[in-house]
Amino acid sequence: MESSLVFRVIGWLQALGYDRTLYFHVLGEPLLHPGIFDAVDRAAEAGMRPVLFTNGGALTSSVIRNILASKACELVISMQTINRQSYEMLRKTPIGWHTYLARIQSALAVANDAELNKNGCLFRVSMGVKKPDPEHPEDLYFLDDESVEHVKASIAEIFSQVEKLDLADVFSRLDRNGPSSVAVAQAAEFLSLSVKPMGNWRTVYRDKSVEQGRCDTFGKEMAVLSNGDVIFCHLDYDGRTAIGNVAEKPLPKIIAAPGFVRMTRDFTSGRAVARGCEYCRKVRSVE
Repeated sequence: MESSLVFRVIGWLQALGYDRTLYFHVLGEPLLHPGIFDAVDRAAEAGMRPVLFTNGGALTSSVIRNILASKACELVISMQTINRQSYEMLRKTPIGWHTYLARIQSALAVANDAELNKNGCLFRVSMGVKKPDPEHPEDLYFLDDESVEHVKASIAEIFSQVEKLDLADVFSRLDRNGPSSVAVAQAAEFLSLSVKPMGNWRTVYRDKSVEQGRCDTFGKEMAVLSNGDVIFCHLDYDGRTAIGNVAEKPLPKIIAAPGFVRMTRDFTSGRAVARGCEYCRKVRSVE
């Protein structure tokens, strides 16, 4: 997305009175955008809480310095894989596992240094473990042997360069509830960790449509794709739910359009599923 359009979107959000979290993601790598830190700073200056996402591969030393020098409130490192085997099975990238892991380890160590992290940016590692999917057993996505001990060993390795680390709370939750039970747990002053079962983007949609139903996340989020399409779900990476384009019409006018208001009312009440959501597995049918 052109930086000028990013700034316009932030300006429209500010004019609408939005002062909550602004996430920079939706199936992409925000740290590859040449103007990402200008956008982050602009959002912070507009009274929002900017949060960056990364898969971790772009965390070179210079990028880490730029993150800490920016006004980002949080960086979420979405690993999705917890060990070399699952990384090599899932990721098709020239960056090998050892380089990938070393970059994340270095980022965590630097972020935990109060002298270097003067703005107090929080770094969170979001680890994914396999989510059972009986409908697609052939689609591995993760290894089968992710026991509690496997997950604990991976966590210890990822955070191995961090001083004053306390993983007791994380490990006790894993022991108590299993390998996918950690929502967000503090590991150090500026570091936290979450472990969750990861779905597969390729299996978001089902074969049969649903005409009436509800979605638990509908109305709680909205996103703008890189081409300017306004969508109302972060899972909609290809714009099925697009209701307008900010390159053609201001955001306030898009969300105030009678058609969108009516669609929102109907979907929230369960009368009719919004266009683009008919095949989504997140929609619960209404009997």
